Amino acid sequence: MCNNCLGQLDEDFIKVRDFLEENPNNQGVAEIVEVTGVSKEHVMYLLRSDRLVTAAPVLGGIQCQMCHKPISAGTLCESCRIHLSSTLQKTVPPPPQKSKEDSQSPGARMHTRGLADKLGKK
Repeated sequence: MCNNCLGQLDEDFIKVRDFLEENPNNQGVAEIVEVTGVSKEHVMYLLRSDRLVTAAPVLGGIQCQMCHKPISAGTLCESCRIHLSSTLQKTVPPPPQKSKEDSQSPGARMHTRGLADKLGKK
């Protein structure tokens, strides 16, 4: 985004944030757009990017990208986020274990003092 667009998005964020603080029981995205004058695209972007977080899902707002349940912010509901995280952890191989021989071998350490001495620096 250009600087002008970022500035406009910041102004829109403040308008929507203030509206939500003053009207926690609002009727949803349509009301937010109508009262604040902020475009629906900006409201949806602010919700998806976690800049705006509501106590409950906003009517006409965003949905989980996996199960399509209404959510209050981000792209995934909590249960889908946990499921995705555990699935990914199962697919990532564990880091290789270092044996005692590897960690005790003379070549396993880095020495720089000799190099600095050779370059004439102390």
